[in-house]
Amino acid sequence: IKTQTCAHKSQTYFKGRLIERESVKNLISRSVSERDAQTHSGQSGGRRVVTMTRRTLYQTIRQRLQAAGIEDAGIESGFLLEFLLGKPLPQLFMDGELPVPEAIVMQAETLCQRRAAHYPLQYLFGSWEFYGLSFEIGEGVLIPRADTETLVDIVCKLRIGQSQTRLLD
Repeated sequence: IKTQTCAHKSQTYFKGRLIERESVKNLISRSVSERDAQTHSGQSGGRRVVTMTRRTLYQTIRQRLQAAGIEDAGIESGFLLEFLLGKPLPQLFMDGELPVPEAIVMQAETLCQRRAAHYPLQYLFGSWEFYGLSFEIGEGVLIPRADTETLVDIVCKLRIGQSQTRLLD
């Protein structure tokens, strides 16, 4: 966009063509949209492939989990995004407009489908933290729960000053 100003009037040109003042805003808006589409898209076999951003992927996962009746869909969506991209959620949201590689989007789709079928999140990840330690988790293994950590804290407080503590699970 180029604007030429004379003593009494201003004319705006785009790609060598004179355009009306009212059209300038629409033109700028369209140019920004086209630039954004080029930034987040590619060509694949003659069809346009739009790459998903981190923020959009989070929202998509959350909506699918909510639709499946997952109680803490927002929290679990954050866990899934952290797992897939290997970064803490606040950083992922700060860089929310960055594109996500197609392989990660496909992996997210698979994990989301399994979780939407109420497959345990901990089994999807293959590990889960309990009392500050990371444990490998898989089918046939009890899933560590936050409630159990609270129970351990209570027992430890009750047993202060006692020489031996024996617990049966």
